[in-house]
Amino acid sequence: MTLAIALGVFGAWKGAQVQIGDLHRGVPELRADSRYNTDTAVVTSKFSIGVDVLNVIAETKPQGASTTA
Repeated sequence: MTLAIALGVFGAWKGAQVQIGDLHRGVPELRADSRYNTDTAVVTSKFSIGVDVLNVIAETKPQGASTTA
């Protein structure tokens, strides 16, 4: 019983230190000067979007996406 209480207190103490979300810019697994991290810094500084969402706008001729049999 004492061990369970001690583990519960320790877990609550360490759990309060866990941070959720991005702590730094870019991907921490890559070097700070990697192409992905530098591109991410440019995109997020110049546009009000994140890099986890990608919107694609494609322009085609009229009825360009239709199929003909």
